[in-house]
Amino acid sequence: MTSSTAPGPGTAHAVPGPAGRSGGERAARRRWPELLLALGVVAIGVVTILDGVSQPASTSASGLGAGQFPIVVGTLTVVLGVLLVVQILRGRLGHPDAAEGDVDTTRLRWRQLALAAAALVLFALTVDVLGYPIAAALAFIGVAVATGAKRWLLTIAIAVVLSLGVFYLFTLLLRIPLPAGILTGVL
Repeated sequence: MTSSTAPGPGTAHAVPGPAGRSGGERAARRRWPELLLALGVVAIGVVTILDGVSQPASTSASGLGAGQFPIVVGTLTVVLGVLLVVQILRGRLGHPDAAEGDVDTTRLRWRQLALAAAALVLFALTVDVLGYPIAAALAFIGVAVATGAKRWLLTIAIAVVLSLGVFYLFTLLLRIPLPAGILTGVL
């Protein structure tokens, strides 16, 4: 009588797949993008903590300053990122949802990723000069194009409405000034 033990999570099988690769090779190829994303989450948390630490000290009676919230959020982000890294290294990878259908989740689309990243970097570099409404609208359009937006007029209209809406929400209602840039005096 032989007993077979079912492999646990993260155990790679040496069964050839459709492309002649073993299950372990497929898992290793699929692991690195998830690991890269998890390390990106850790990096975002670290940058957020550093930003919080660089904020001026509080002068309020409560002792809570502008940097307290970013430090808390950054710390939680680092912890979650580290937990993701540990899970991925243990072999517990995410699986595509059924809703993803025929989308190939095994290939990283570098062009789309680069365009979305460039849009975010452009926003960071131009928000002070162009102002929040213009920089945010351009970033929205860039990310929308990267994710496959085809209806240009609708995309531009949504970008303008959202960026102006957020600008006025912060500036007028919350009294947190966002940079108007070249639109100073117009908005």
